[in-house]
Order: sequence, then C-alpha cells, then structure tokens
Amino acid sequence: PGGLGCFETVRLTGFGFFGFGEADELVWLLLDRIFYYILPCLVGVLFFIQDTGSKINKAFEGLPMQLFRRVAHIFLTVFLWFSGVMIILVSTFPHLQEYNKAYGALYGYVVYFASQATNIIMGFLLIGLARGVNSRVKRAFWPTTIVLIMATLNTMWKDPSVKMSIFLLIVLASLWLSHKEFYREHFEYSWGSILFDGVSFVGIFVTYIIVGIYNTPNYQRMHHVPRAALFPTERVWLSGLIAIAIALVALGIVYWYMHNGKSSIFKVPFDEKRVTHVIDTYGGNEVSHLAYLRDKLLYFYTVDGEDKMFFMYQKKADRLIVMGEPVGDQQYRDAAVDDFMDVADKEGYSIVFYEIDEDLTMSLHEKGYDFFKFGEEGFVNLPSFSMEGKKRKSDRNLMSKFDRVGITFEELKPPFDESTLKELRSISEEWLDGQNESGFSLGFFDDYYLDQASIYVMRSAEGHILAFTTNMPTHSSISSIDLMRYGKNAPSGTMDVMFIHLLQHNAEAGFEDFNMGMAPLSNVGVSRFSFIEERIAHLIYEYGYRFYGFQGLRNYKEKYVNSWHAKYIAYRRRNSLIFTMLQITMVVNAKRATSKKDKRLLIVHSKN
Repeated sequence: PGGLGCFETVRLTGFGFFGFGEADELVWLLLDRIFYYILPCLVGVLFFIQDTGSKINKAFEGLPMQLFRRVAHIFLTVFLWFSGVMIILVSTFPHLQEYNKAYGALYGYVVYFASQATNIIMGFLLIGLARGVNSRVKRAFWPTTIVLIMATLNTMWKDPSVKMSIFLLIVLASLWLSHKEFYREHFEYSWGSILFDGVSFVGIFVTYIIVGIYNTPNYQRMHHVPRAALFPTERVWLSGLIAIAIALVALGIVYWYMHNGKSSIFKVPFDEKRVTHVIDTYGGNEVSHLAYLRDKLLYFYTVDGEDKMFFMYQKKADRLIVMGEPVGDQQYRDAAVDDFMDVADKEGYSIVFYEIDEDLTMSLHEKGYDFFKFGEEGFVNLPSFSMEGKKRKSDRNLMSKFDRVGITFEELKPPFDESTLKELRSISEEWLDGQNESGFSLGFFDDYYLDQASIYVMRSAEGHILAFTTNMPTHSSISSIDLMRYGKNAPSGTMDVMFIHLLQHNAEAGFEDFNMGMAPLSNVGVSRFSFIEERIAHLIYEYGYRFYGFQGLRNYKEKYVNSWHAKYIAYRRRNSLIFTMLQITMVVNAKRATSKKDKRLLIVHSKN
C-alpha cells in the first residue's frame, strides 16, 4: 500500500460495497497512515538526530552539546526573570496590556497564576529562582521545575492555545536540557547581583505605593489617572501590598535554601605542622610567612595524601581573595590552581589573585582571567650593595652619628620573653597612635606571629629599644622584612640606619636579594594606550598623595632598589574590577582581632 491517494480511493470505494460508512473508514485510514508512516518516520528522524548528533558532539570534543546546554540555560534564566517581571507589572498596572501593544504582545509568552496576589508572590519567586538558575545552583533545579509545571498547568487551563503549548514545551525542554548546568553546591550573592536585585525590588515596591496613591479618591478628584494604573477596588490593591510582603519573605527563604546547600569544604583549626611542613620541604616565597598571622583561610592541595601546596585567602561576598603566589612544590602549581578553581566554582565562589607575578598572571589569563597591574616590588642586589662612593656619603655620615651616640643594631632570636614583647608592643602602639592595623598582605602586632622569626632592633646607649623590624623568612635566597616601627624617642634617621644595617647583615648572611616590598600603582597606566582602569590608577598615583604617599614610598625605596618587578591582580573575566578592588581594600583594612582566642586559621582540604 505505497501509493498515497490511490490506496485511500480504492479502500473507501471497496469498503463502501460492504456497507461501511465513509466517515468511519476515513478515520481508520488516517490512523493507519499515522501509525504506519508518520510515527515510524518521526521515530527514525529522532534516532537519526541522536546518532548523528552524538557523532558530531564526539568529533568536536563535546563542545556542541555544551553550547546547546548553555543556550538552553540562558534561555531558561531569561524566561524566568522576564516572566517574573511581566506578571508583577500586570499586577501593579492591571490594564497595562490593553494600552501598551508591545507589552500586550510580550505578555502572550508569560506564565501566570490564579489571582493578582498569587501572581505577585510567584513573580518574585520566579525572579529569585532566575538568580539561582543563573548561578547554576543544584538546589534551584527542583523548585524551578515544580514552579514551572504549576505555572504551565495553570496557564493552559485558563488560556489553552497551540502557540502557548508549544512555547511552554520549549521552556520545559530547556529546563531538562540544562539540568547538567546545575552543579554548584550553594548560592553566593555577588555585590553586583545584590545591587541589581535591590534596586529592582525597591523600584517595584515604590512603584506599587505610588500606584496606590493614584487610586485614592482624593487624588483622582484633583488629577487625571490613566486607566492602566487603576485598581478595581482598594481591597485588591491592599491584598497586592500584602502579597509583596509575603513574596519578600518567600524570596528570603528561597535564597536561604539555595545558600545552605551541602558544602564540600571542611574547616579545621590551624595546624602549624602542616604549614611548616610545606614551607620547610618545598620552600616558601615572599608572602608564605604571612600564614602565621592566622587571619587567612588556607586551601591545601594534596597528592597521595601529602600536602604539596597551599593558598592563603579570605572570603568577601562571592570572592575568594588569594594572597600572593601559592606556596609549596611549584611543579604542581597549575594543577593546584585548577583544583582550587574547581572547588571554589562548585561552592559558588570566584577567585581573585592579589599581588602575583607576571608568570602566574599569564597562566591565569589562559584560564579565563583578566588582570590589572597593581604596582611594582623593589629588590636590592645584596652582593653589589656598597656604602662607598659619593652617593652614600650622607648615609655614612648618618651611620657615624648613630655610632657616636651609642645606638646599636641587634638581631633578637625567638622565643621572646614577656618583657621584650611588652617593650615592642609599647613602641608599636606609639607608632600606630590609635589607628587600626592593616593585615592580610601585611603583618600586624601579634605575639604568636612575632615569635615565628627573629626581630631586628635599634637600641639606645642605655639598652632601650628605639625601633624594631620583624624578619620575614622566604626560605629562599631572598630576604625580607615585615613590620617596621619606631617609638617617639627614636632620633631622626633611625629607620634609614636600620635599613642599611639590614642590607649589610643579610649580605653577610649570604642572601642574594633583599625584598623592599611594594610600591603600589607605580608605573601603572603610564602609556596613553593603557586600559582606562590603569589610566585612572595612574591619576590616583599622581594626585593621591593627600590620602597615601604613593610617590614618596617609591622615591624612598628607589635609594636602595636595583630592580623593580611588576605585580598584578588577576580576576575572573566579566567580574567588576571596581567591586574587586573595593573587596580587596576591605579585606586588607579589616579590623584586626585582639583576642588570642579569636585568631584562628581555618584550613580547607582538597580531596586529591
């Protein structure tokens, strides 16, 4: 029976001779063609698409399917947010679709619920779920599925149409296709998202209040009010206001539910042995000693149960701000970075690397990071340092002056007794003069931290400490220092003399270089072709002396420095640099804990 048309004609005519009705026979013919031709053809086409699609996807290393899921995920996110906004708008302006053709046309592709109050509540929930879907949170999948199925059934029951049915099937298919995109354990709110959602929700609330004022009898008697903004009764508007309050509570519950997902990060008290093991076994760097401040979290990268590297970081909103280079066995650096990024991504965080060198910056750039030059770090070549020559004449005179009055340089070895710490603390408090200490990238006065390395002091002829600086071991050929503080009784030039003694002392100890530390924003944005952010940073460097001595710090270190090495901030592409810089500033300038029991370091284990 291959001849379409001929077969039907013969069958209708032939069965007519046997007394069968033509209408009944026509129905059987249609069923025959549907199940004998159309359905097998559709099944064949589906299998062909699946088989061919699998081959194409495999040939292109899974990229087509990944792209397909990404498109479905974006479509779903946009639809949820769009539907939420649209049904809230129609609940705020009941007759809007009658007066706005564009809105009326778009409203045909929106799900809706039983009543105005329900629409408002579900509209806010759709917006909240859109945020969870956009963040790829596991816990957002099933609530979104339930809400979309409820909305689909209600929409089709109230306004059944082929066009809307097809559209909602596409929405549900997009949800199913994008289900593998939901992999994050919990939801973390970024500052940008908070700002956007906050402005949106406040705008909705204020608009609804204004519409309520428009609907008061006194206002209507004195002003013309567009019919689009009129409510049937005052009770309807009031129920909508109550619905907004309920919606905000429900939204808070949704955000709490998505945020409190199962975490794969384990936190334990500070383990000095693990930190010391990595540093002693594989060496440190210019910031590794800052781990003993205990003001940062640590992430350990392990191989076969042995710690190979660790990262020092702090959390701020949805960012993990990493201090400097990872510490440990550098042959595992890229693997450790990838592992840390994977764990952070599953937890809903993005990583910011602060004060890193060019090599790591370029490696991160290949992993989807943008970067910003933060400044330069100065180094003194110790073997070539000399006090001879006309350039050092003033320094020699200053050294002679201090020798005459009996001021001496001395290295103190830990552990330190209470009287020494008390004297150092008194000098530190004089130097701070009531100001809070910075941290994170800098040391602060803490008994435990000071007890981890030697301290260099300048003593008066009577034996009193006038100034001190803490040694900062790097476990390499580079020496460095951290805290530098002097009391009110220290004569002018004390820190210059201390620097010279430090350079001479470390040269005699066999070190190759001395790290003078950062000169923030130095040589940033000096080209007219630099990024706009770097050009702004250059203006801050040039004219921000009232707030911070950028140029003075560079000029002071220039007296000794032989070479400058660039340092960068690396952050995820499409993340806001402004928010990133603000979060770094808040972490660095956070108020330091003063109680020993509050200074704990939480260590995060990788599972390799």
